[in-house]
Amino acid sequence: MELGLFYNVQGRTLRFVGVADRPDVYTVPFHSLNLNFNIPFGEDDRFSAGCKINNILNSVRQEVFSAYNADDQIFTNLNPGRSFSLRFAYQMR
Repeated sequence: MELGLFYNVQGRTLRFVGVADRPDVYTVPFHSLNLNFNIPFGEDDRFSAGCKINNILNSVRQEVFSAYNADDQIFTNLNPGRSFSLRFAYQMR
């Protein structure tokens, strides 16, 4: 049996450099929690079944305008949602 729980954080990064009176655009930290699960079975473990769940925390990806002495304002807001997938495989030898 294989089981993996993965946590990753993408920190604040500069996305677009502002020009003249336009502010810079930064990504907001994104927290990602993903799960992978796989079970081999059958004669010589030729069959396997598994599942994968992405973005368990249902985090939102955002980019914001950021300027000196000003509140951040949303540039883009993307909600990718959670994704689920199932897998079944047969390995020929």
